[in-house]
Amino acid sequence: FHLLGVSSFGYYDFNAGAGVALDFSQYRRDGVLTGGATYASGVTPTGSGYSVRLQGNQYVALSGGTNYTPPTSFTNMAWVYPEGGNGQYAVVAGASGSAFQVPYGDRVRYYDGTTGTSYDSPIGSVSLNKWNHVAVVVEAATLKFYVNGKLVQTTPYSGTITEQMITMLGFYPVGGGADHYFKGYIDDVGIFQTPLTLSQIQKAYVAGLPTHTVAEAY
Repeated sequence: FHLLGVSSFGYYDFNAGAGVALDFSQYRRDGVLTGGATYASGVTPTGSGYSVRLQGNQYVALSGGTNYTPPTSFTNMAWVYPEGGNGQYAVVAGASGSAFQVPYGDRVRYYDGTTGTSYDSPIGSVSLNKWNHVAVVVEAATLKFYVNGKLVQTTPYSGTITEQMITMLGFYPVGGGADHYFKGYIDDVGIFQTPLTLSQIQKAYVAGLPTHTVAEAY
């Protein structure tokens, strides 16, 4: 990932604007827009390029559909524009249930599919009908949530990481159901094999702003 100088397990900016969603990591797990999902021109945090529009029963299926055993620390990050309503609002998910989510469009969640435990940022930390830069960092026995370049929650983490979340974007597959889909827009989805620092997350946030300046105080 050239912006941060950090290797990624998957990175999707959707700027091809047609065809497959290219994975710019070395693993090349390109995505296929499924169920009528579409590219949205100009509907992005910067106002240029493309995002992916998801309206329920739609997602991006990643090639191979296989998981890998991650290191003990990793980061998931994305820009999200949730449009409201109840649901899981999955951003990135794996077949056995681990997921990076924005449930109800108003918080960030890491769901540990091995233990069945949800870890959430505060309710209201994510805004509906707006672009939000969200990240979750798992490092040793700590889980951190970031929204728009700010650390909003730190919580102890006691799970055993056995699966990284790489099978699909925009859908939580375990149990099915209409409420397992993301509704809105997603952009710049990154899955990193290292815990990003606050400085790196802020750099990614600033890069996504229309004028590349800080919109609010950290």
